[in-house]
Amino acid sequence: MSATISEHAEAGTLSDSETRLAAESSRRLARYLSGTKSPLHLRLQPEDATQVGMEIPSAAVQVLADALVEMAKGNAVVVLPLNALLTLPQAADVLNGSPDFVQRLVDDGALPVADNSAERRVILEDLLNFKKLDDARRELIADQLTADGQELGMGY
Repeated sequence: MSATISEHAEAGTLSDSETRLAAESSRRLARYLSGTKSPLHLRLQPEDATQVGMEIPSAAVQVLADALVEMAKGNAVVVLPLNALLTLPQAADVLNGSPDFVQRLVDDGALPVADNSAERRVILEDLLNFKKLDDARRELIADQLTADGQELGMGY
């Protein structure tokens, strides 16, 4: 992975017509995805070529559908395997934080590193697990603050 996640996002700017096409495509594709686990048969036909059919796993089609939904919102999409190694600046992009923040997480042992070389890297799955736990912790704190505010009659 030579480019940063930010560079992918900048290169992935969508035009209005692409955003509209993504929205229509995601709606049409969603009709075929409702709970199916079996592969789907797709037919592709470029404008100047013969139609080609193929079978695609339902999980891959779901990834495509999710990407289309995000593209319809105008968001750039990057697909990475869970075992992808991210640099600390890339990890910071995922966490919406700074590389220094991620460095502190690594130094404190809150986020494991997969590569202890000069340029440390974290495994995407570890990063997403950390984010999920941290988000849950933050939600509990917010809920407790709201409850405390209500108990004190602060209008929450």
